[in-house]
Amino acid sequence: MLFFKMAGESKMGHRQLYWSHLRKSGQGSPSCRVCSNRRGLIRKYGLSKCHQCFRQYARDRGFIKLD
Repeated sequence: MLFFKMAGESKMGHRQLYWSHLRKSGQGSPSCRVCSNRRGLIRKYGLSKCHQCFRQYARDRGFIKLD
């Protein structure tokens, strides 16, 4: 018997499938791109900064605080 692999078809092994979902803690979890902190992360709009770094650089980026 001969089996042919179709073009564009890929086989995901256990390791790829196991690491394919988002991590909440550990090595694969998202972190701040400034200080590498994993807590208090703001990921909205692709910011990927913790809230301390966001407050530090917010005025430089054009964010203003509205009362």
